[in-house]
Amino acid sequence: MKYFSGLDYLRIDIANCFGLDKETWDHRLAWFHMNVDSLEDIIPKADEPYLMAKAVMAYRSSMNGNETGHNMFLDSTASGIQLMACLSGCRETALRTNLIHTGKREDVYTYVADKMNALLEPSEAVVRGDIKLPVMTNYYCKLTQDTLSEAQQKAFYTVLEEGFTGAEEVKNLLQSCWDNNALEHSWVMPDGHKVVCKVKEMVNARIEVDELDHTTFTYRFESNQPSKISSPLCANVIHSVDSYVVREMVRKAKLRGFELAHIHDSFCFSPKYGNIVRELYRSILAEIADSSLLADICSQITGSKVVIEKSTNDLSKYIRESEYALS
Repeated sequence: MKYFSGLDYLRIDIANCFGLDKETWDHRLAWFHMNVDSLEDIIPKADEPYLMAKAVMAYRSSMNGNETGHNMFLDSTASGIQLMACLSGCRETALRTNLIHTGKREDVYTYVADKMNALLEPSEAVVRGDIKLPVMTNYYCKLTQDTLSEAQQKAFYTVLEEGFTGAEEVKNLLQSCWDNNALEHSWVMPDGHKVVCKVKEMVNARIEVDELDHTTFTYRFESNQPSKISSPLCANVIHSVDSYVVREMVRKAKLRGFELAHIHDSFCFSPKYGNIVRELYRSILAEIADSSLLADICSQITGSKVVIEKSTNDLSKYIRESEYALS
């Protein structure tokens, strides 16, 4: 892992806000130094102009020797799929999500779009923006992708099955743990946090109002009752692992003497702690890759011992050497 000074992380933050968060660290820093004298002029062109303006003000103040109290964000790159890579030991899935360093900053959604286009006619070509939501909702077990044409859907599922085998296996395994007769599914995470997911169905009830001349209407409500729809389980389990990672990040940051905030899988911290934050994230994901967490959760949900053979047993080594798990 490359290490940077707090000032370099502030420079990276400015580049990220401009829209370069999918570039390498070196590219971002080179862009910054090339534009340092005109940063204020290009703020209107930024992806996040208000955040960039804040970061530029902090940089100018820092160069004058002032403490700014500025905080920056680094995001995990497709956290749900990252975690599926860790749970399954899948190197292919890990590589696509920056848990294995390839020499560049990988982007899941660009990868899927490019691979789809290799299978599609030019008239059916897709761009990254077309693919991000379908990829995310696929791993929430959405059965069809209505925003894609039939040909695009066929290419979409082909690419995911070939390029993200570990994530697909985790999704299918968790779906199979669903109990059609259960009122809830529950499990306990390694830090003792208990997850309880009630099974809910939308139900229609016909209501008759005697006082209104027996007028009737349909009342639709959510009922806690058994269901054969298993799609929520994968998303709930992966979200619970994601939440566990966040709790561990906050806890370990406090042990290292600083406060860490977050918005889902986007972590907020002072730039001077950038190296520690990246180290913590890699170490937590490496620990998950070395663990039997998926088998433990499946065993708790089903009430019987589940044994899972991971595709590899050394993924943690690569995670600890990765560069852009947080970017």
